[in-house]
Order: sequence, then structure tokens, then C-alpha cells
Amino acid sequence: MRKLLLLSLGVIFLAVSCPVDNDKPGDNTKIKEPDDGNDPLKTAIAAVREMKLGVNIGNSFDSLDSNRVATQTGWGNPAVSQDYIKSLKSHGFTTVRFPVSWADYIGDAPDYTVNTSWMDRVKRVADWILEEDMYCILNVHHDGADIVNKSWIEEIRFIEQEEEILKKYASLWRQIAETFNYASHLLVFEGMNEPQFDKLWPRNDPNIANKTRAFYLLNTLNQTFVDTVRVTGGNNAKRLLLVPGYWTDIDMTIDNWGAFFNMPEDTIENRIILSLHYYTPWNFCGGDAPTWGTSANKNQLKNLFDKVKVNVIDKYNIPVIIGEYAVNINNSSGAVSGTPKNSANRVDWMLSVTQKCVDLGICPILWDTGMRAYNKGMADVERSSPFNISADLRAMIDGVVWQ
Repeated sequence: MRKLLLLSLGVIFLAVSCPVDNDKPGDNTKIKEPDDGNDPLKTAIAAVREMKLGVNIGNSFDSLDSNRVATQTGWGNPAVSQDYIKSLKSHGFTTVRFPVSWADYIGDAPDYTVNTSWMDRVKRVADWILEEDMYCILNVHHDGADIVNKSWIEEIRFIEQEEEILKKYASLWRQIAETFNYASHLLVFEGMNEPQFDKLWPRNDPNIANKTRAFYLLNTLNQTFVDTVRVTGGNNAKRLLLVPGYWTDIDMTIDNWGAFFNMPEDTIENRIILSLHYYTPWNFCGGDAPTWGTSANKNQLKNLFDKVKVNVIDKYNIPVIIGEYAVNINNSSGAVSGTPKNSANRVDWMLSVTQKCVDLGICPILWDTGMRAYNKGMADVERSSPFNISADLRAMIDGVVWQ
């Protein structure tokens, strides 16, 4: 795949005026590392197995709206506290995915300087996760979502903006990478969340030219992400990197593997992980179907994960993380007034997905939106003291058989 020539941008960290919540060079030569269980720099396959079970801090630092500036409390959750992070470990989680939206905190061209207060707050929470010896997956989240005036990554679909968007994306990731270069191998960078270009190529549209360009843009962004992080050197020269498939969808990614989707090249072997999400079937996970668990349901789950095993893990020795999976507590999109889903079916779905991931060496990371009075959607973990988890989640965790 074509390697991108990264432009050297002289970035000066200046604070951009916007509201926020209060509160060393190395070489880039290609290294083949041993799969040594005692080596903190394990291969990606070994590291993903070590990550075991994860949870997202969803609807917090990623709360990006079209009509207001993103803050970690913008969607109704309390500010993330160190006690909350400690509680995640006490509940049995060993990995925390930390979604962050950056659009409101990036300055103007040519430097695209990230607001220092926002970066400092992100750093504080990431440090709390790492201090608990949990893996922390830090990403760029809703910057590519369909949000009016803020989905700047999507604008790369315009040919006249492609070069400038790549510069902005590289600048953002360089600043993140330089800020966190000190961090141990437990910190993982994830390039984007659920990348798609539906305004260029709607799914299943027969226009091959538009499909080719859509996947080209994703491949180019993924390569830019890897190149940008690696060139910062130090700990980032070997850091685990997580790259998303198209929409992070199993079928969209694997069915187009090679012909349209390609994993990025790297300067070090065995340090890249593929990110996929799982919300299948959506009419149960996010819609109004109250039950799940028929033989057809179970076969669908098995067939999709077998596709991942055969075509990615076994064929290319590329490890996989399911960066999001969850099911609403209630129907009607999780509204508090909705009819509760069948709890036993809900536990069965979560346990079936989790167990399949464990059996295949995939790290499953539960999407959680925080328990809030007005929204009990994909919400199983309380963000305020006493930081309880739902009975459904407790049953799922207790039911997993670890190899």
C-alpha cells in the first residue's frame, strides 16, 4: 500500500479559548519482537488476550453536539472521578476504552493546536486508568460522526479538502502521541471510531468508483495515523495501535478485505490490532425486539465471529478487539419509559458475545453510557458512588469461563 509522506508540522501548544471541565525521540527501525509472556512489549496477539474484559466510558468525553461545546458532562453523566476508575477494576474489568471527541478543542490552521486544558483533563483520566494497571484505549471518537459543522474527518471526501484534512488529522494525532509518549505499553491508541463515508458511498450502493474512494480514504487515514504516531519515537515507536474497519462492521470490513480494505503498513511487526464493533441483531440491541436467543440468533453470532477467526485471526495473525458491544436495558431506544427487555435474554446475549470473544482470543469491550435518571440505554455501570453495576452485568461477568 502507498506509504504517505508525513509533513513536518511545527506544533506550538497554545490554549484555544473554549469551556472545559475543571478539575523523547527513539528510532523507527523495524523490530521483530519475541512472543515472550514476561516481556511488557508482547505481540499484539498476546497483549489482546491479556486485555481480557473491557468497558467504555461512553457518553462522557465523547459528548459532541452540533449546538454546544463538548464537555464530559454534556450528556448527563457526572465528571469522571478517580474513584469511578478504581471501581471499574474492582468489578473485574482489565481494559478501559476512553472515547474522546476533539472537534471543539482543535485550533485553526496551519497548526491545529489542541486546547491544553482539554488535553490535560484527558491525560489525567488516562493516567488514573494506567495507575490501576488496566489497559487504556484512547481514541478520536465523534470527530467523524454526522454532526453538523463538526464532522471534520468526513470532509475528506471532498477532493479539494483531502490534503488539508490529512494535515489536521496528522497534527491532532501527533499532539496526542507527544503528550502520551511517556506512557507504558498499557496505553493503546485507536485512530478513529466507526469511520464511514455514507455521503460519498451509501452502503451497498453499486457505484464502484465511489466505493473505491470511500475505502481509499479510510485506508489513507489509517496509514496516516500509524505513520504519525510512529514518527514521534520513544514509547510510541512500539506502542500498540488499534485501527478500525469500515464502520467497524464485520461484514463491511472482511467482505471487502484486500479488494477495498487494507491494514496499514508499520515500522514494527505485530503491534497493530483491528477494531470491530458488534450490535447484532440491531433490532434487539438498539431497537424494540424484547427477546433474543433462538437457534437462528445463536447461529448468526457464531457465523459472524467464525468469519473474523478464519479471515483475520487465523489467516493473517491479526488480533481483534470488539471495541463496542451492548444491548439496551429498555425498548424504545432505551427510554426510561420503555418496556424493559427480557433480562434473561439480555444476559444471554451479553454472555454469548463475551464468551465467543474469550474463546477466540478477542478482547470484548462493553459499550456503557452510564446510569442516568432520564436515560437507561446501554447503561450497566453507575458513574457516581457507590458505583454499582447492574444485576445483568454481574450475571454476565460471573458467567464467563476464562481459558
